[in-house]
Amino acid sequence: MLYSTAFKFDDDDGDEDDDIDDDAIDDDAIDDGDIDDGDDIDDDNDDDDYDDDDDDEGWCMSFKAVKERAGEDERAEKERRIEKRQKNRGGEKARGRRMTEGKRGVAQVINRIDGLPFDEHDDQLFEAFAIFCGLGINNCQLYEQVSVSAARQAVALEVLSYHSAVPMEEVTRLKHQKLPDVNQTKLREFTFNDFLLDNDEMALAAIKMFQELGLMRKFKIEQETFCRWILTVRKNYRNVPYHNFRHAFNVCQVMFVIMQQCQCRGYLTDNETLALVVACLCHDLDHRGTNNAYQQKSSSALSQLYGTKATLEHHHFNHAIMILNSGVSTSWTAGELVFCAGVFFCFKTGVLI
Repeated sequence: MLYSTAFKFDDDDGDEDDDIDDDAIDDDAIDDGDIDDGDDIDDDNDDDDYDDDDDDEGWCMSFKAVKERAGEDERAEKERRIEKRQKNRGGEKARGRRMTEGKRGVAQVINRIDGLPFDEHDDQLFEAFAIFCGLGINNCQLYEQVSVSAARQAVALEVLSYHSAVPMEEVTRLKHQKLPDVNQTKLREFTFNDFLLDNDEMALAAIKMFQELGLMRKFKIEQETFCRWILTVRKNYRNVPYHNFRHAFNVCQVMFVIMQQCQCRGYLTDNETLALVVACLCHDLDHRGTNNAYQQKSSSALSQLYGTKATLEHHHFNHAIMILNSGVSTSWTAGELVFCAGVFFCFKTGVLI
């Protein structure tokens, strides 16, 4: 008769040797000396001293223990395989989870066309496809965020343009005022004294200089449009000690004298002339009264937006383009594109920056 023992796997006393169930051994066999208490008993030992009931009970307990142990080993092996697979592909899987954080999606594949069961290669391929889908979802979300930011910027620009423009009453009042005499005000001379003019007279003198250079006629600029533009430019200069509208008007007057007295007008095209004069009036728009070093050391919003190289110059240029793109110059007809190109040309070539 085959002999089996029941094993207790997690021994309380920590002994690695398997305990023997006393009920599975005939007491008479021990008393007769056939089995010593200290001897190890082999599972396959055939002993006729056991009765049938004890033998059946030993077989049941042994089979149950072996089955449980096999199940535990199988589960442990499966967990080890899963853990190893997750470690090997943990990096890409984690990136995919971060890309689609906060989102939940379900993907399922069923019934391979060849009828075979899915293997580990199919699992890896499908997981890579899921990561690709996650990246696609993330890119769509980024595109939506960029679109919203662009729309928000457009709205902010529209609001800024509205509040930076001047009322129509001021435009009409300036339009009907008499332009100053070039000889009387000495606009063509380097000895010109700008302190003799107030803000409105400086705006009228700027209109006169454009007329003397033939820019109003060449680019078909209406006087009302130009009045609205020059008043908007003046309004967008801050009240700082030096880099204000008076400074911009002084630079423009000097450029006008150079073109009139030094005979350099013949060497410049109409586009270049327009670009130079417009750049003189716009070159310090929205100046804060501080230099680039201050913007950099204070980590201002301008330095964060434009960087630490030519911070204010970039801001002046963008502010000028904002005014040109607003409703201030919508009626410039044929001269509008040339006007914008002229400003861009002047700033890109570093003229009067």
